[in-house]
Amino acid sequence: MTNVGTDYDEDVRVTLFFNQYDLLTAEDIMNFDEETVSFILDKQDFEDSISIKKGIDFLAHFESNTHNTPNILEYHQELPFKKASKKQQCENIKIFLGYHYILDNDNYVVELVFDKINQNTSVAFPTVILLKNHISKINYIIKSKKNPVVYKGCINVS
Repeated sequence: MTNVGTDYDEDVRVTLFFNQYDLLTAEDIMNFDEETVSFILDKQDFEDSISIKKGIDFLAHFESNTHNTPNILEYHQELPFKKASKKQQCENIKIFLGYHYILDNDNYVVELVFDKINQNTSVAFPTVILLKNHISKINYIIKSKKNPVVYKGCINVS
């Protein structure tokens, strides 16, 4: 996404729409076994497989002493971490995913927020969106604080 204007923009909200059966949610991840969750959250090397640098070594971050958030994998009984409630475990996974989503009728509505995009600057989505199925298109809406124009369109996925 590129800001081709002559001034910065802020509070840029990108809303994406997915069929309810296509988006992999935190609730879905909660049902996976330890090995699968570990692969999704930490072992998958995005840089090697899809040429995208991973923004954070998530599990290492949570094992460090510089945070106050419970470990994302606490939901699994066999893991040697202190236990958190199912609700908190699910919230931790949502934090990892990096986007907010709600179920609206038969679609998941996903929102990504960019605090500020400088003029003549391109930005990539800050996260990989995990899907259960191959999709052919993603409908979107883009709104921002400083631009009254609302952009709507469709991303074709090949």
